[in-house]
Amino acid sequence: MGAQFRIPVLPNWEWTDIESYSRERGLALIVADGSGDVRHYSYDWQEPSVLVVGAEADGPSAEVLKSADCCVSIPLAEDSAESLNAAVAGAVILFEAQRQRLVG
Repeated sequence: MGAQFRIPVLPNWEWTDIESYSRERGLALIVADGSGDVRHYSYDWQEPSVLVVGAEADGPSAEVLKSADCCVSIPLAEDSAESLNAAVAGAVILFEAQRQRLVG
């Protein structure tokens, strides 16, 4: 079955609901942002966390960035694309999270 049946997805929730849900459960709020100061492979994805991927055109809102426990970015080759599609960025980061969890 697809991941949507195995991974909690919170579509159409207001940011305050997502933040409350995460904080109540002790989950770190990790935001994917092109200007994030931590590389996606340097974050410890073995820690319980929530990954937030912003809209493609505008990225995460200022409110989301302010609430983030950490902002991660995916390094891109120089003179390449400005950014990645939100789905691709999410997939790259989730792949890294799973890799870390498998290798320990």
